[in-house]
Amino acid sequence: MKNILILADGSIAKHFIEWLSRKRVTENKYTVVSYTANTIPEKIGSHIAHFEVDPTSFAKMKHIMSEVRYSEIFIVMENIEDARYSLKNIRLLD
Repeated sequence: MKNILILADGSIAKHFIEWLSRKRVTENKYTVVSYTANTIPEKIGSHIAHFEVDPTSFAKMKHIMSEVRYSEIFIVMENIEDARYSLKNIRLLD
């Protein structure tokens, strides 16, 4: 089982998470971090956990990433600057 972190924001991220729920890839455990619950579809699988926090925040990401070792990280965000800050923080943490 892989632990996969997804930093999500926007309609493309919502579509990606819907696709994960439909495919039912239950061998993996997904953690989704997004600004708001609007990014998350209404029905998601039990293998997908959601945190409604700022994915660009170093302190919040440090707390989330300290509990679990993630093998893969996806950054699916509309704003390129937010994606860059998120990537910078991920690199500092891991």
